[in-house]
Amino acid sequence: MKQVTAALVLATGLAGMVCATTAAQDRGTRGRRTVYVSALDDRNAPVADLTRADLTVQEDGRAREIIAVEPAKTPLHVALMADDSGLALAPIREGLGAFIERLQNKAAMSIITTGGRNLTLVDYTTNALTLYEGVKKISARNTEGSYLIDGLIDTSQALARRGAARPVIVAIVLESEELSSAGADRALDAIQATGVAVNIISIGTAGVIGMRPLSSFNDASVDGSSRRNAVIASAPERTGGLFAQLPAASGIPTTMRMLAGELATQYAVVYADAMTTTGKGVKLEIETTRGGVKLRAPTRVVNK
Repeated sequence: MKQVTAALVLATGLAGMVCATTAAQDRGTRGRRTVYVSALDDRNAPVADLTRADLTVQEDGRAREIIAVEPAKTPLHVALMADDSGLALAPIREGLGAFIERLQNKAAMSIITTGGRNLTLVDYTTNALTLYEGVKKISARNTEGSYLIDGLIDTSQALARRGAARPVIVAIVLESEELSSAGADRALDAIQATGVAVNIISIGTAGVIGMRPLSSFNDASVDGSSRRNAVIASAPERTGGLFAQLPAASGIPTTMRMLAGELATQYAVVYADAMTTTGKGVKLEIETTRGGVKLRAPTRVVNK
C-alpha cells in the first residue's frame, strides 16, 4: 500500500473505502475461508447493507464462490501497541482511550508498550475500566530505540497461540532506531502466517522504500530503520490493515476513532477456497462492483 499523508488518510484516502482483513484461517468447514470486511461510503460512513452481489473474490487469479456476507459476530482480539519512548504521550493516551470506548464489549484488548523493550501492561480483557487504568499507567521511558519488528512477530504469534479467530494488531509508531535483528521478508512471512491484520499509525516522515525487493532488507548490514520502514509499510498491505502516515501526533485520536469504527462494523465474508497445500501462500484479490465503495484487502493469505 502506498504511504499517504494524514490529510489524504483522514479526508479522502479512507472515504468510500472497504477494509478486508484476514483472521486466523477458518478451516472448520472444509473448503471454506473467512475474511472480515469493513465498508465505508463516500462520506466515510459505514455501509449497512453489503451483500454477496457487491463483492468478487479470486485466489491465484481464479474466481471463488462467495458463500455468505453477514455482519461479523466473531469476537475480536486486538493488541494495542503504543510507543512510550517519551514523545506524544498525551495524544497516544487519548487515541487509545477513544479506541477502547468505541470497541468496549466488542473486543478483548491488550496494551503493549514498545519504547525500548516490549512490555505488556494489560493482558487481553474485555473490561474497559481495566484497559483505561492501563492507559493511565503509560509513562515516558525516555529510551532510544525499540524492538518493534520483534514485537510485531511475537504479538502475532501470541495471538495465534491463543486461537484468536479475529486477531488484530494496532501499532502507534514513532520515529526511532530499530534494534530488532530480523530481516523484513522473514518478519513479514512470520506475521502473515498467523492470519493477523496489522494496522500501523506512523508519526513523522517515513523513509522511502521505492521499488527495492523486500529481500534486500534482510541482510544484517541493512540499517534497522530501513528494515523497520519496509515492515510497517508492507504489513498492512499484505494483511489488509490500515497504514496511516501522520505528520503530527495530533492526528492520532481521530485516526484511532475512525479505525475502531471500521472494526466495529465489519462483515464476515465466507467463500469457497481450493484447499491447497498447507503453508502455501495464496494471492488473494477481493474487489467490489458497487459504486461509491472502494476496496482495501489483503494481497496474500496462507493456508493452514
